[in-house]
Amino acid sequence: MKKQENLEIEILRLKVLKSDLEAAEQQQKEGTTDLNFRLSFFRRKVSESQLSKFDSMFFPHLNKQPRKNEELKVLNDEDVKSSPKDTKNKKPKWLKKIYKETVTRTHPDKFQNFDVEEIKKKYLKIYLDTIESWNENKDGYLLVCAAEASVEIDHEDAIGMIEKDFNSASKEIEHYKNLTGYQWFHLTEEVKAVFLENYLKQLGFEFTKEKIKEVLRSVPNRKAGQKPKKGIASKRRALHANKS
Repeated sequence: MKKQENLEIEILRLKVLKSDLEAAEQQQKEGTTDLNFRLSFFRRKVSESQLSKFDSMFFPHLNKQPRKNEELKVLNDEDVKSSPKDTKNKKPKWLKKIYKETVTRTHPDKFQNFDVEEIKKKYLKIYLDTIESWNENKDGYLLVCAAEASVEIDHEDAIGMIEKDFNSASKEIEHYKNLTGYQWFHLTEEVKAVFLENYLKQLGFEFTKEKIKEVLRSVPNRKAGQKPKKGIASKRRALHANKS
């Protein structure tokens, strides 16, 4: 009984942290998009002699021949992650069984004629998250999905898998917190003005406080903090891509 209680607690902890990780990733993307939007205004005001330098720092994709080793300070702030190796055939039988049962219980076909839309969305998300966790070899996340689908988990290795993904998610969150886009997302408008003034000045680009405030008042097509239409839809597209 004690062991099962510990497992349930660990699953809940990972579920909450996974949500925090998704939020941190989203905030990093939002912040980077918004910061690049602001920098694009300053690009129009940069002198012809400084334009190449400005682009090499912030918009290297605009250069016809970008330097291979040039550091991208904002646009590609996040490290590129390599795709995980295919180790699905090496997974233990008990985990394969849990995966199959979770996918079966949450398959969209089971809910086609279900009247409650929120329930349909809930199980569709679990279904897509299960497949994503399986393909990315995130066994702890897979067990979280199984628990949400009321699949029984009683193997002694389960807690170790959950702890592994918990530690990994904690490191990923810290990684995002150190990125420029994430930090920009969490700055107040007043601090953003000071940040931009000092940041650009240190790099050799000087703009007046009035110009910086004017740029900050500009509104992008999608405000920072507003989530793009993704999530379930993007995972569904990825799933179809994997099948083709």
